[in-house]
Amino acid sequence: MRPLNDHIAAGCAFVVALLLASCGGSDDSEQPASIAGEVRPLKKTLVSEKDLSQALAGSPERAFLQYWSDLQFSNIKQAIALYDPRLRAEIGVARLGEALKTAIPVFRSSKPVLHRTERNGDDATIYYFAPVTRSEQSKGTVPLSITLRRRGDRWLITYDAALDTGLRASEQLLVQARVKGIGSSPDPRALAAGEAASRLQSSYLQELDEENEGSTSR
Repeated sequence: MRPLNDHIAAGCAFVVALLLASCGGSDDSEQPASIAGEVRPLKKTLVSEKDLSQALAGSPERAFLQYWSDLQFSNIKQAIALYDPRLRAEIGVARLGEALKTAIPVFRSSKPVLHRTERNGDDATIYYFAPVTRSEQSKGTVPLSITLRRRGDRWLITYDAALDTGLRASEQLLVQARVKGIGSSPDPRALAAGEAASRLQSSYLQELDEENEGSTSR
């Protein structure tokens, strides 16, 4: 059976660096990608005031960059506030906070490169790239997306592609530590808890789709 961090790393390269730090060690035969890798000087990876000012005030891009900046500075409370209230309720504020805290080193080690934004009514999906380091010789980017919905004068997150793996990782580590210990082989209960947490956003999206279908049929 592979080590606990190998099971989680298979989900998404975006959070591998965090899992290695939390679990310790990995199978030498498999070297998963790490977004942290060789961490650049912090000032080069921080979302700057200039970066924020280049995105239009009140735009989804500005909201996304503000969210990234909040996590770089460990402002978990503000980052949580940028999630749609119903998504927060679906996930649970405590569980969401733990997943975001787990991801802070990742956000500090990289700055997103915006690719494009697609609008559909009050929804906006931002496609972006995050730097990834697989080894000293292999560096690149991982494509990700995040969807926000306009709520009054604010843009709030309704789906974050990177969050599923963060939820799985933090929940699995929490249950593993409680029932068996981090250094041991993955407990089935921890794996099941992590998998269930990773599906919470999908449950919320299903509710939204059902609502949209209902409003369309009226």
